[in-house]
Amino acid sequence: LGDVYKRQAKRFGIAEENLIVNGTGNKEPLGIMNSGIAKSTASALTYDEVVKLFFSLDKDLRVNATWMMSDEMAMKLRSVTDSNGYPLFNGDSIFNKEVIIVNSLDDNTILFGDFSYLYILIRKPLSVRVLTEKYIATGDYGYAGIERIDAKITDINAIKALVIHTEE
Repeated sequence: LGDVYKRQAKRFGIAEENLIVNGTGNKEPLGIMNSGIAKSTASALTYDEVVKLFFSLDKDLRVNATWMMSDEMAMKLRSVTDSNGYPLFNGDSIFNKEVIIVNSLDDNTILFGDFSYLYILIRKPLSVRVLTEKYIATGDYGYAGIERIDAKITDINAIKALVIHTEE
């Protein structure tokens, strides 16, 4: 059963991440993308747009800032270069700030900010119950889990977003 527990824990982690990023605040946490953070838009992913996002964050908040993006966006950023042809993204940082991959983010969105202003609260710890009655005839197991979490950005100016809107 150890492998089953690991898979179940991974599923809960993915669901938690999605709620913390995209939650609506209606019977779920208010996610980062719906919390009122400033979002700039661009029609193309360019070096200049990433530079604008970097400098849109207050210099005091840039000290501890981190980039957050999906795998897909990180791959797109690999092809972005400055005017001398040097890549913007060297594999683990942009402008010496760490890049964290969060696949719950939309593939056309980059977040930059000081995520220490994001608080995640565990209102009710995860509890999992084995369901045997429903599956007794087949000898299988089912699992029911519940957890209550909340998330809050205490300063919406601490995180900024760049959303690329491409016409297709």
